Order: sequence, then C-alpha cells, then structure tokens
Amino acid sequence: MSSTYLNKKKGTMKCSHSFLFSFLFLACLYSSLADKIGDVCPKTTNPQLCDKVLRSVPGSGQANFVGLCEIAINKAIDPTNSAKNLVNSLIGQTKDPILLPKYNICLQSFSDAVGKLNGCKNFLKDKNFKNLKEFATIAYVSGVDCDHQFEDPSSQNPQLKEASNNAQDYNSFVYAIATILYGGM
Repeated sequence: MSSTYLNKKKGTMKCSHSFLFSFLFLACLYSSLADKIGDVCPKTTNPQLCDKVLRSVPGSGQANFVGLCEIAINKAIDPTNSAKNLVNSLIGQTKDPILLPKYNICLQSFSDAVGKLNGCKNFLKDKNFKNLKEFATIAYVSGVDCDHQFEDPSSQNPQLKEASNNAQDYNSFVYAIATILYGGM
C-alpha cells in the first residue's frame, strides 16, 4: 500500500473518532438536561394528570428536580385545602354520630397535610431532602387516612372521595419528586 493511502486512512479514522466523541458528549449533555417531568410522572398515582399539571407551568420542561418540586408543592396545596374545606362543610351539615368522628379524622388528616406541604417549602429551600421526603409522605397519605375511615367505600360521601383522590394525586407528585431528591426511586 502506498503511504498516501495510509495517511488518508489515518485521517479518516481521526475524523470518525472525533465525530463519535462529539456525538457521545452531546448525547450525555442532552440527557442531563432532558425533561425531568418524564422521569417523575410515571412514579405518581396519576401520570397523565401529573404531566398535564406540571407542564402547565411555563418553563417547567427545563426545570431541575428542585424546581419541579417547588411547582408540585404549590400545585398540591389547593386540592388539599379544598378537601379540608369540604370536610369542614360536611362536619357542619351532619348530625350522624357515626360520621362525625370519621369526618373529624379526615379534617385532621387534611389539615396536617396542608401544614406538611407548607413545611416542604422550607425543607426544599434548605435542601433538606430527608425531611422533605418525610413531610411529603405524610401529606401523600392524608387522603388514604381519610379513606380508611370508611370501611365500606360506598358509605363515603362521593364528593369527599373525589376530593381525597384529587389531593392524593397531587400530593403524589410532591412525594415522587421528594423521593428522587432524597436518592430513591
């Protein structure tokens, strides 16, 4: 073989190695900047709602997990407050001695959840992911605690069941992200 052919062959090899390295570098860079919503939502109780809610916030597609957690906390407070307010209303409307203690437990659960979600904001700001996850867990199970008061699901007020499910879904967004930030999932 001629030396000219070998030199051309070596130049081609250098070029292809350089191209391959550049491609791999860009692929790694892109994956580190990739949409985190796609990582979070499949880990929640309602992935479609999670995707819709989180993407409704401008810039959320480029947010890191801390930014997404802040969005999720802010979004979870309203449905959890709504469940609490509904229970408060049901307490005022019932004279049933069997329902009243159940509603009081639900009220306490949702009140605790709102408090825990507000606490999550502080832990997130301080990057205290352990306590963030603990508070997110408590907020998430608040609806479950309420639902467990009704042995027969058909005995639960349908509006309360819907509000509880909604709070659980939204709080699962916070829980999933907090778990990722703490190093799980």
